[in-house]
Amino acid sequence: MKAGSRTVRILKKLFSLEVMAVQIYRTQVGAMVDAEERSIMVAAMENEDYHRQTLRALLKARGVAPSPGWPFFWLMGQTLGRTTSFFGRKTVLKSGIAFEDKASREYAGFIKEGDFTDQERAFLNEFLEDERRHSANWRGLLEGSDNE
Repeated sequence: MKAGSRTVRILKKLFSLEVMAVQIYRTQVGAMVDAEERSIMVAAMENEDYHRQTLRALLKARGVAPSPGWPFFWLMGQTLGRTTSFFGRKTVLKSGIAFEDKASREYAGFIKEGDFTDQERAFLNEFLEDERRHSANWRGLLEGSDNE
């Protein structure tokens, strides 16, 4: 196995997962009736797109392309986003919590596993905190709606 190949596989997987995250949010925005909630979701989508772009740049710096299967993740994001949107706002929020909690666990595990440069590790730690913040945002909106 080539040196760093595990790390490259991790970066490729994270890139694909971020492609999926962008599409989930892009298709869920319409389920958010409240303008402020919609704004929070658009900001989360833009943040996930920043992750995607950064991961693409990190892969390029290593001289590799994203996994050829990444379009499947685009399609999965579209499918998950549309399906959860069909069931409404609470389902969108609950699924957002589940997706972001899963992303947080993935980032935390991968950060420990990979042989990353200092720059890569700093980005991944930043992204981990972003995923945790997104989950907290969705929890706050869901808990707020339970009290209404």
